[in-house]
Amino acid sequence: MGEAETRALEPPFRSSWLVVHATFAWFAFGAYLVASALAANYLWVTRPSAHVPSPDRRPALDELAAKLIAFGFVSDSIMIASGAIWAHGLWGRYWAWDPIETWSLVSWLIYCVNLHLRFTLGWSGRRAAWVERIAAWKRQYPYHVDDDPGVIQPQRVIQAIHRVTRGGAI
Repeated sequence: MGEAETRALEPPFRSSWLVVHATFAWFAFGAYLVASALAANYLWVTRPSAHVPSPDRRPALDELAAKLIAFGFVSDSIMIASGAIWAHGLWGRYWAWDPIETWSLVSWLIYCVNLHLRFTLGWSGRRAAWVERIAAWKRQYPYHVDDDPGVIQPQRVIQAIHRVTRGGAI
């Protein structure tokens, strides 16, 4: 093996907005992932045949999931905004309707509805847990469409800025 070559970062990757964008993407995805796991756990322990453990942790699971969704939503908002600012500096436009951008917006809207149902209409428990599970599935959709040849693959139909491969988004 040869010696590793060190080069300066290319101009698009020198932006501070990229750091903000990627950092808050990790925060959002992490919060949503844990909230989804808590929602799945909530659905498991509240199934009709489940024995209620003592002490009952169901309210705590639901409340923690709601707080993580709220934190993820704020992080997701910062991720989308910083990505748009970074894109404007790079390509001269804030939004390109790239499949990843579009699905991020769709997921953001679904989580917005989720929060609205929870905090305005008072949804909690199993209904809220099912909404979270659906939101988590929609959040992951653009990262897995390339793995299923039977699904229309949006990154192949539209010239994508975010490339998706079997290994994930790059």
